[in-house]
Amino acid sequence: MRIYIFLFWILFPYFVLSQDLKTTEINVVEGLQVSVPQANKLNVKASYQDTTKIDKTQNYSFIDKYLFSKFKTRALSAAKIKKKLESKNNFANIYIATGNRERKCANFNYSGKFKEKLIYGLGLLYDSYSYKTKEDDIDVTKENFEFYLYTKSIFKNGILNSKLAIQDISEFHQFSAEQSPAKTYSEFSASFDSRSNKDDEITHTSQVLLKDFNNQIENQIGLYSDISKTIDNIPISLSLEYNNYINYSNHDSSVEVDKSDVKILDVTPNVSLEKNGFGFDLGFNLGIDIEAGSMDIFPIIDINKELVDNVINLSFGIDRDDYRNTLSSLTKENPYIHTPGINTSTEDSIGYFHELETTDIYECYINLDNKLSSNEILTFNFGYGKLVNLHYFYFDYLKGLNRFSVDYLDTWQLRAKAIYKRKFNNILSLNIDANYKWFSEEISGKTNLEANLSVPVAFGNKIKFIPSVNYIGERKYSYMSGLLIEPPQIDFGSLEDRYLANLEIFYSYNDKFNFSFTINNILDDQKPHWYGYDLIGINFNLGLNYIF
Repeated sequence: MRIYIFLFWILFPYFVLSQDLKTTEINVVEGLQVSVPQANKLNVKASYQDTTKIDKTQNYSFIDKYLFSKFKTRALSAAKIKKKLESKNNFANIYIATGNRERKCANFNYSGKFKEKLIYGLGLLYDSYSYKTKEDDIDVTKENFEFYLYTKSIFKNGILNSKLAIQDISEFHQFSAEQSPAKTYSEFSASFDSRSNKDDEITHTSQVLLKDFNNQIENQIGLYSDISKTIDNIPISLSLEYNNYINYSNHDSSVEVDKSDVKILDVTPNVSLEKNGFGFDLGFNLGIDIEAGSMDIFPIIDINKELVDNVINLSFGIDRDDYRNTLSSLTKENPYIHTPGINTSTEDSIGYFHELETTDIYECYINLDNKLSSNEILTFNFGYGKLVNLHYFYFDYLKGLNRFSVDYLDTWQLRAKAIYKRKFNNILSLNIDANYKWFSEEISGKTNLEANLSVPVAFGNKIKFIPSVNYIGERKYSYMSGLLIEPPQIDFGSLEDRYLANLEIFYSYNDKFNFSFTINNILDDQKPHWYGYDLIGINFNLGLNYIF
């Protein structure tokens, strides 16, 4: 058989090659179109099932054995609970500084915690300086003493805060006819903030305020409360404010002085709504002068819209506000006013007592907050409205006291404010704010433009530089002219604009020691902020702060 197969493979090529193959003609047709039928995709998903089944049932067997021991246990005594040590959250620091112009400054602050429920603190400040004016070479001295004490008590249903503050200022300016006795400001306040975990419960913030100025020359009693509640997911609030202003209640002087007693009540209800992405705060303010028997009501509307989420916020509306002009507020703004019983005797002040009025503000406004980036913020505020009984100061030298008196007028006001803040990196920052005001009437002691620029530079946590420039625009001042026998006339003058350049340097040696060096009024600008009263020129001080 193998022989036959062998012979077949040898002879098969011979037979094939020896055959006579005929000629075949193939015609190729031009333009032949070849098409492939479209395939149909199967939509049936393949299913794979593991048909192998493994029985994972396991069987356990237990061997029970008893262990016997002759050891006998003894009864244990009750464990002694070690008292938990209170965390040491006490903080205190001492700051002392000295410099030219006979500058002396000392500051002490202390705060602590008692059983996690009571936080307390106190502070003391003493600051004094003395200098001679650049133009007239007259003496100026000032001493300032401040004391404060505060407590914060935490309860289950709220937080109670209290504060006592006393400030004593003694100032002598040779431009005045005589030295001014010290002005003493005392203030005590207590507030309670309720808290609740339920949205439908009533919450409130209430406060009691007591103020005293120079031993009952002026007293203020204030009661305030903000009450809020949510009804059907609609926030509703009610603001109550009561103030009682009492002047010249002390009768230490031999001159009979009429006591004044002014009681003012403000009631402001408000409801908050939301519609089509807009927020609406709607309410009204009811102001009542109880002694005068007068009443004023004005609507309060605030509409806000977040134009870009967490970036641009717009709000606009109309509002009413008021503040009482007191001897305390006026002397803090202008320490050179004529104040009976403070810088002059009551007997020499007949006919020179200040009228104390309430200033009312009626305004429409628009605010725009733009968060340009996580490190950059731009804010605009605009307002236009009427000011009733706006206070201003005029220079009164008819009695040779070289001091100011206060008067009031009605005016329209246009205000604009811009704030820009940017943090370029961990080292450099920029802060700019500008405030512009236009009045329909010429007002003494009010500037149209104020601006501030600061460029903080920080090198880690060790060194920090804060150069800054403050600009105060031109200010008008008014003064009474003529003789005592003539009707007084009011004339106007101008105070030049001022640039105040300052530099603060801070160096942190460690967590305990900090050093500071401050240069104020680098340009040595002693132009008066109030007519006749030149301010301190260039001055510097070196300070040391110790924390323990």
